[in-house]
Amino acid sequence: MDIASTALPAKHNGIERRGLMDALDASQSLIWFNGAGVVVDANKNALRLFAYGESDILKQDYFALCGAKSKQILADKREWARITAGDMCHTERSYSAQDGREVWSSVNFAALKNDDRSIRRVLAMFTDMGRFAWKPNETRWAGY
Repeated sequence: MDIASTALPAKHNGIERRGLMDALDASQSLIWFNGAGVVVDANKNALRLFAYGESDILKQDYFALCGAKSKQILADKREWARITAGDMCHTERSYSAQDGREVWSSVNFAALKNDDRSIRRVLAMFTDMGRFAWKPNETRWAGY
């Protein structure tokens, strides 16, 4: 059956979407922004990745994660404009954690819009691409 199959009963669509969001929440670092780029919510994985407390991250914005001393602030603002317009859905770049660490990430963005086309929220799914982010299963890869 295709993903877009009409054979899937409509009554299951909401349940499957909730299940998908639960799976993403458990496995990905998720940060929700408002249209101006201010953090409105973040899951535990994102708090751990960026070394923020729950209340601390809500004081931040996308540009703070790009790096407070970013020499590319205009480029970062153009990038945010492309994200909110829906023209940019993915990037791989360095972000800054609260403790000063550089966090290389692959990020997928989803800009959710209201009926009047204004931005309601932007979801960012961060995948840590740092060299210590992935550790092979030693029993599976032993000897290789």
